[in-house]
This record gives sequence, structure tokens and C-alpha cells, in this order.
Amino acid sequence: MKPWMLSLAVVVTYMLAGCGGNGAEQDENGDNAGFGVRNVQVREVITQDVSRTFQATGSLMPREQANVRALVGGPIEAIHVDIGDRVEKDDVLFRTRQADARHAVRQAESRLKTARAQLADLRAWRRSEEVRAAQSRVESARAEYNRMAEERDRMRVLHERGSVSDSEWDQARTAAEAAKANLEMAESELEVATTGPTAEQISVAESQVEEAQSALDNARQSLEDTEVRAPFDGVVTGRFLKTGDMAGPEAPVLELSTIELLEAEMQAPERYGAVLETGYDVELAIDALGIERTAVVSHVNPSIDRRTRTFLVKVQVDNEDAAIKAGAFAVGTFQLPAYEEVPAVPHEALQEEEGRFYVWVAENGEARRSYVDIGEENEDYVHIVSGVSPGEEVVVDGYGALTEGDVLDITRS
Repeated sequence: MKPWMLSLAVVVTYMLAGCGGNGAEQDENGDNAGFGVRNVQVREVITQDVSRTFQATGSLMPREQANVRALVGGPIEAIHVDIGDRVEKDDVLFRTRQADARHAVRQAESRLKTARAQLADLRAWRRSEEVRAAQSRVESARAEYNRMAEERDRMRVLHERGSVSDSEWDQARTAAEAAKANLEMAESELEVATTGPTAEQISVAESQVEEAQSALDNARQSLEDTEVRAPFDGVVTGRFLKTGDMAGPEAPVLELSTIELLEAEMQAPERYGAVLETGYDVELAIDALGIERTAVVSHVNPSIDRRTRTFLVKVQVDNEDAAIKAGAFAVGTFQLPAYEEVPAVPHEALQEEEGRFYVWVAENGEARRSYVDIGEENEDYVHIVSGVSPGEEVVVDGYGALTEGDVLDITRS
């Protein structure tokens, strides 16, 4: 190598050494990049008592609500109530036409009277005047039959001679047969009058009385059902028909509601399924009415909706003063038992990656990524269900380029 080339190599080496600096010197961001040392600020994982609350929404509806329909179809004769009227159970609300029902009652009463009379006649068979009357009917029927039989025999002879027509012969024969049937009936009546009705006859007559009584009961019930009564104490919250309109079981006439106790269905997050119970207080805010009230959890569904990961709860609120309108929208704040001494990290320590949360833990002077499950949070801290423990230190600043195992230059705050 020529002398001038050797001198140039020495100069270049010296310059490179001067420009590269010491590997331990800091870059402009303060990181000790030469050895992978990172300046970070850390804070200790603390514990806090966690007040657990969540909010849910729902519409406050009457616990009892019914569409009241006509039990007996027909035109409405009268409606005694209107929207907003308070009624008590069994108050008459409206009435459909009663004329047909009253006529049916009168017919049923008449049939029952006849059936009872026939039964009484069978049971009173020993009366002598009935026997004499039956004997008289038998004698009269026998005489008539004898006369018709003689006339039939005479007409047979004449018909065989061709002296009478076929129709005249048929008339004579038919008359004799009718007279015979009348005689047999009279003899049967005499036998009943003499020996009394059989047990079967009495049973049939008794059944006829029972059937007639049942028909009368049904007719009276139909007449009573033309007046429709309130099924429970409540307030009229709907009126759909007017006097003169046709009413029937298919179309409601009125809507009746109980507004003294309102109920809302709300969806609670799955994570509260193990702690939320009946009896818990719920603070309701009905913003549209400017009302706040304390409600109570009345029912909890033990099944979780797999689509929404929530479960149904029902809350009830007293409305004796009727200040809350049925159907009002409400926001419920549920206050659950507090957790004690739960690990908590500052908000700025928490990071997210593909839907998972994690923090950087300073452990033995190195960075360690720890995935965490989060719970409640407040203004300053996020409560950790799992992933870190109290006393550990988490990075709150300087974690932008951290990787697992980086050496840390720690500043505590």
C-alpha cells in the first residue's frame, strides 16, 4: 500500500469513530438505544374498593293490562266509562243488546216448566181419575178400531169383486191401521195409569228436567254476560268502539290497566348474572317527566341470551300518585355490592390489541407484556380482574416502542 493511501485510511477510521460516538450515549429521544435500554415511567398497581353500577333502559308498563271484549256479540247499547276513569273490580263497563238474551231466557223457563210438569205427572200416576180417563180412551179407541176393521173387511170383498177402486181400498186399509195404532197407544197409557211408569221412564223425565234447567242457566248467563264488568281494579287507558258499534269476542272495546304499580323489562350484562338478585334497589330516571324514583328488582331471568350476552330483569316502581304515565321511557341505575381491594391500574397503562387488553409490567428491570381482564373503571383507574397483582409496576409512559424483554431505565411517579 502506498503511503498516501495508508494515511487516508487512518483519517477515515478516526472520523467514523468520532461520528459514531459511544454506544451508551443517548439518542435525541433520550433512549439508550445502543444497548436496547428504554426510558419509561411506571406506577404501582394499587387496590381499591369497587362500587359496581350499570345502567339499563326500558319502558314502564302496567303490571296488569287487559283488552276488554264483549262476551255476547251484538250492537253496543251503552258504554259507562271513558279514558282516564278509575274502576273497581266487577264494575259494569259496557252493555250489548239484551233483547235476544231475554227472549232466550223466557223460552228456557217455559221448557223447564213443561219438563217439570211431565215428571210430576209420571210420579203422580195413582190418581183414580187418570185411570178412568185412560179406560175411557181405550174403550173409545177400541170401538173406533172395530168399526174401521169392519169397513176394511167390507172394502176388501168389494175390491176383490171390482166394485171399488184401488184407492178406496187403500184408504179403508190405512184407516183401519191408524185406528189400531191409536188403540195400542190408549192401551199403553192405561197400563201406565194402572201400573205406574217404569224406572226408565222416570229417569228419562228427570234427564229432561236437568237438560231444561241447564239450558235456562246458560240463557241466564248469556243475559248476564251482555253486561261486561271490570276484571280488576284499574284505569281505563283505551276506548276503541262507541255506542251502536257491533261488538264481539274478536275486537276489544276498552283497555284497562293498573297504574299503581309499573314494571319495566331491562337487559343486564352477562357479568352481573352471579350477583344480581331480586330485591336490589334501582334508581330510575324518567327524563321526559323530570321524575326520579327508586324501583326494586322483582324478577331475574336465570337464562342468558346468547346473541346479546345479556339477561332479562324486571323492575317495579310504585306509582300510587299516578305521576308516571304508563309507557314512559326510563333509565335504571343498578347498584350492586362492592368489590373489596381489587387491583387497579391507571387508565394510561392500559392498551388494546385485536380486542384484547394488556399492560407492560416492569419486572426485574425488563419489560413484560401481560394480558388482563378488566372490570369496572372510574375517573382515574381501571380495575383488573386478572393479569396483574397489587404491588407490581406497570408502564404509564414510554411504552411506544417496547418489546418483550427490553431493558428499562425506570422513573417512578
